[in-house]
Amino acid sequence: MNDIDMNTLPKIEVCFGPECSDKGSRELAKELEGLLGTKCIMGDCRSQCANAPLVLVAKQGVVTATVDKVLAKIKQVQEDGNHA
Repeated sequence: MNDIDMNTLPKIEVCFGPECSDKGSRELAKELEGLLGTKCIMGDCRSQCANAPLVLVAKQGVVTATVDKVLAKIKQVQEDGNHA
């Protein structure tokens, strides 16, 4: 996590739809919030159930999301300068 600038975290939205929730999105959101010290946005279903859980980092999708995948996407977004 050393490579992530905690001062410029992008918006992180976690799908809380039924399928994503069943596949651990709510627990993932809590873990991310604990690691990053920021709140995740509770997202509505994006019809990506086959790819659950879904996380959006600066509106960019992370499918079958894990903490490591989300952290990698945050780093990529920060390097690209897209902090939306």
